[in-house]
Amino acid sequence: MKKIPNSFRFPMKNTELLPGAIFVPVHIIVLEFLVPMVMEAVAPQLNHYWSNFVYFAVTCLFILIVMHSYLIKSATDLIECCKSALFAIVLGYFGYYILRWLMSLIFWLVGWNDFPALTGIFSQVRLNSGVMPIVSLVLAPIAEEVLFRGVVFGGLRRKSRIMAYLVAFLVYAFYCVWSRFFSGFGWDLLIDFLYYLPASLALCWCYEKGGSVWSSVLLHILINILSISLVISV
Repeated sequence: MKKIPNSFRFPMKNTELLPGAIFVPVHIIVLEFLVPMVMEAVAPQLNHYWSNFVYFAVTCLFILIVMHSYLIKSATDLIECCKSALFAIVLGYFGYYILRWLMSLIFWLVGWNDFPALTGIFSQVRLNSGVMPIVSLVLAPIAEEVLFRGVVFGGLRRKSRIMAYLVAFLVYAFYCVWSRFFSGFGWDLLIDFLYYLPASLALCWCYEKGGSVWSSVLLHILINILSISLVISV
């Protein structure tokens, strides 16, 4: 098997990167408003969980159409560097939970143990165990990894490693909690924002060291599998 070279692998073409960069805010904000409105007009009998399904399905369709060559080349990179990718996934998995445990410990010490953005996702999974696992284990990992780790992190990583990690975290965390900004800024929002730092660091590192965006997709799926299993079992 080939070993990963020291240089960062980023097979995304400029004709894919530019549309991807434009689509990131569309995914974060525009579709967030547009999809529920269209679903309410077209199929009001469906609950809002189906809106999440359509939301991520639309993004995945865009990715498949516009970035198919990137996905294929990244899959080839994953196969060529499967040992390094597996190492990155396993180490990223344990690294994520260590970082999250340390973060939770810090939050506990300052008296904060509630994370509305996170508990909202868990509630959706528990109440709709049919649709949401498909979203959480298939559509969301692909959509989020290609956009946030592929486009944002990968696009910046070639120029500045520190900037890539920083911006990728800020964009990803904002995406996860931005709807709460409308209720006003406070320390609780900042802490909820910082809660996504371990995931962002682990997923970016996994992509960087795994040699393929599919490495971070698989890590994302692995993390969600354990989280969903714990939620459903409770």
